[in-house]
Amino acid sequence: ANSNAFDGTAFFSTSRANLDTGSNTINNLLTGTSSSTYSLTEFETDYKSAKQGLLAFRDKHNRPFNKNPRLAVFVPPHMEDIAKVLLAERQELIYVSSLQSNLYAGDAEIIVNYEQTTTTDNDWYLINLNSTFKPFIIQEREGPKWEFWDDTKNKYIDYGFYFRMGYNFLNPISIIKTNN
Repeated sequence: ANSNAFDGTAFFSTSRANLDTGSNTINNLLTGTSSSTYSLTEFETDYKSAKQGLLAFRDKHNRPFNKNPRLAVFVPPHMEDIAKVLLAERQELIYVSSLQSNLYAGDAEIIVNYEQTTTTDNDWYLINLNSTFKPFIIQEREGPKWEFWDDTKNKYIDYGFYFRMGYNFLNPISIIKTNN
């Protein structure tokens, strides 16, 4: 779900009217190339747009929000290989229609979103891992308490644990969703 961020706007949005960014627009919801068979060329086009968009986020004094970024792409499993071809650090050459240099080698870390299993869902995210405030907050509220149960009528000993944690949206300026 795309709940509201701290500014009262949807977390992924094409503008943030409630933030005073002067004439600068904060658009962290990009429309991708949207293909049912997402290719390396389409991913490269979308990556370039997402990176330019993220680095263009500025405050009302025209200061960048994402200085010195450490980028990560958060992709579904079926896009992992495409992301590796474009972003793999050791990949020096790629083959599209002819041998060419890989401009984006080592540009971003690849994180696979195993919860996104549909092979037709080509949405993915570009995240600035160096942002002071991360896109999401996950806070431990109560640490794990380990338990075991030894039922004398059963030959097995059961182990388990209890814990509590909270999570919420935090910083929409450190992430871009590419919607395909």
